[in-house]
Amino acid sequence: MITIDFVYDPRYADRFEPFFRIKDQLADLSVRLLDNAPGASSDVAIVQSHLVGELRGKKDTRVLRPMIVNERADQETIAFPNRGLLKEPNTLAWLKECTIRDPSLHNAPHVGGYYHYNVIAHDPSKYPEQVPDVKVDASDIAKIRLPFSVASYSRFARLRARPSVEARLRNVDAFMWGTVKSAHPLYQEHRASGCRALANVAASNPHYNVLLGVGRGLGDSEVHDILFRSKIVVSQFGHSMSSYKDWEALYAGCVLIRPDASLQQNYLPDVFKDNEWYVPCAPDFSDLEQKMAMVLEDYPRYFERAQIARSALMESTNADRLASDFYHMICDVLNEAPSASVRRFAPIEPASYREAVPDNLKGAGQPSVAREYFSNTGHNAMSNDDAGATPLRGENLFGATADLGSGAWAIVRSQLDPAPIGGPGGVVGRRLVEDTSASTHDFRRILPKESVQEDYVLSFMAKPKERSLVQVWLGSSTQAERAQISFDLLRGRTLNARTQGKGWANLGAGMSCLDDGWWWCWTAVRTDDTSHLATLVALEAPDGNIGFGGDGSSGMWFGNLRLEKGRVPTFVLPTASNPVPVSGKDTGATKDAVKVSVEMGEYYDRYFSTTRSREIAGFHGDYFLMRYMFNLLEQADTFVETGSLSGDTVGTVARNFPDVDCHTCELDERNFSITRRRTEQYANVTASNEPSPDFLYSLYDRQPELKTRRVVFWLDAHARGALPLPQEVEKITASGTEFCVAIDDFQVPGRPYFQFDSYPPLQLNWDLIQPYLKAGRKYKIVYPKYETHTSLHAPRVGWIVVVAGDWKLAPDGLKDLYDVFDYESPPEMLSA
Repeated sequence: MITIDFVYDPRYADRFEPFFRIKDQLADLSVRLLDNAPGASSDVAIVQSHLVGELRGKKDTRVLRPMIVNERADQETIAFPNRGLLKEPNTLAWLKECTIRDPSLHNAPHVGGYYHYNVIAHDPSKYPEQVPDVKVDASDIAKIRLPFSVASYSRFARLRARPSVEARLRNVDAFMWGTVKSAHPLYQEHRASGCRALANVAASNPHYNVLLGVGRGLGDSEVHDILFRSKIVVSQFGHSMSSYKDWEALYAGCVLIRPDASLQQNYLPDVFKDNEWYVPCAPDFSDLEQKMAMVLEDYPRYFERAQIARSALMESTNADRLASDFYHMICDVLNEAPSASVRRFAPIEPASYREAVPDNLKGAGQPSVAREYFSNTGHNAMSNDDAGATPLRGENLFGATADLGSGAWAIVRSQLDPAPIGGPGGVVGRRLVEDTSASTHDFRRILPKESVQEDYVLSFMAKPKERSLVQVWLGSSTQAERAQISFDLLRGRTLNARTQGKGWANLGAGMSCLDDGWWWCWTAVRTDDTSHLATLVALEAPDGNIGFGGDGSSGMWFGNLRLEKGRVPTFVLPTASNPVPVSGKDTGATKDAVKVSVEMGEYYDRYFSTTRSREIAGFHGDYFLMRYMFNLLEQADTFVETGSLSGDTVGTVARNFPDVDCHTCELDERNFSITRRRTEQYANVTASNEPSPDFLYSLYDRQPELKTRRVVFWLDAHARGALPLPQEVEKITASGTEFCVAIDDFQVPGRPYFQFDSYPPLQLNWDLIQPYLKAGRKYKIVYPKYETHTSLHAPRVGWIVVVAGDWKLAPDGLKDLYDVFDYESPPEMLSA
């Protein structure tokens, strides 16, 4: 048993409260905590730095022997007055809330005793730099430890307890609050400059809803309420590079914009590392307007990043993690060997916490996708020299024996059909056929791994035949401890994710429909510290059991098995122009499928890239909507869009269909300018800055031949206060004969999971447009009926297509994912 006495100033009790919160967990690890007990026996004391001199004057034995010092100052570098104490042999370790990422900066010039004040623009004659008299060396730096998880402090408990708020409910574009006054005039000027910068942004952008609360006019409860309604929080430096406002903003799910603090290193989590959790700006806020515009223009993606940061902060209260980390730190300081039975936790990384974000707070769906190109063997043939090539996310641990026919897999109570088939992109599909045993029918494999907790992701392609349910286990070599999940290939959904045994966790799963009935499925898990990882993929009976009596002939197709470290699977998309023929069959994908697959792959790569491109995918990044629209565009001469927004959809169409004339309009001048900039590279795009009804009338006047051309329309110009949809529908259906009118944000009957626009008392639904369809004409009406969510930045959004003329109404292999109805509009009533 290790006994530790905490000796601290009661004014700072909140900084030590997290340790006593995990007192029971530490006791289980043979660590006993004392709360300022001078007469009790202890192995070591943790003493606040400013109390050491006073206690030595009182001959307190706890500071006359080897001790651990907690520095009260919350700056990154070692405070000048404390350096002598740090260097004492009696000081075993030096505990801080945060430290400087570059240790050499401990000895760099400071201003007013703080390194980060030197980063603020200042007059050297007024605020001279000071070089520390006592230099910190490598042995001193080795004593610095970070056991204090600022995010776990009780001051943030109320924010942790509140659920985050969806993006659509956040009506404050930017919020800044707090005091400006400070004892140090340079620090005060810095804080004031932040306030002035935000006020200037608000004055220059009257359409922004900005709230600036200077001083103490807002109480904590008011601040918290505003935080959960805010999109952006602008923050300044504190006594360290960070301030408590940063943590409050992240806990409230806000996008944090603040001066670059990447030099500050924190424990649990390391918030400012690599600028993954926040948006850095200049220390003088000179680029604040640009940074705010960047975030608000691409808010869905930045909002999701904020939710990922929030979910990671929640890990800071994980009692088992805190106890384990503190235990290992104390053992290291006291030079004692830690027990091998006490697990070590991996660091918190931002990307690892995406799956912890609730679906309504993210553009969830499929994870990152990297494009693969295929050689005749079906292996990745992308060269590092390829222009613009995106590296694969992870190595396939199955290697060259990933194929089920390689002999590396145990085929259990089943057999492989000797005749493989071709899947999307030339993937080889092999059919697993069950025998007549009354048990599992599966294929399985065991691979060695390190004896630590790790994240793995398994992905594969599957196509139903007689069986359409598949169950996947990833577990220990005996499978007694495991994570498992089922995939329903008829309905496109995952089912019954659960775990058995300690230490295993399901981190996420998903599936996407590909060509010709094939599905891509993936599941990510966290293992325990087992030394082997076993994979089992089994046919599942309709009742959910994998132990059932087989009929000797039923099965399904599998291919492209991948096992990777991490939580993000690599998706092999069907982008090969010359797919591999199998069994003498050409398995090439349709043109629309190839184009959509490339488009989605590039979209996913942009979304997860380090450059963080603000360009998203057209058609909401909805794979099945894009497949439907590309199928129509393959048959069209012209594409007409109303409501360009930022030009993502018209840009997607233009680059994939260079022979299709594209016309788009946008009323908002700022959005129009973005659209024009993004589409100026495409010779087939004409953009107009005008209301959509005017745009349509003038377009038909300028190009009367549109009345006889095959035109695909994308109507998306609706917004609060402007709903031109009825006039658009009326003009289009009265003017042409061969057209498809696709309407975005539309209510899908019987499918409430598709979002749609509502502008009381009006809703975008059939009742709104039906009276404006040209009378006496036959139409085909198409609605989506798929459930799978593939967008990374948007929810599932409803749509409708009104078709007139002779069109192929659904992409090959996906007909079951769309509802098609016949409708004949009643003839016009003739007046007497």
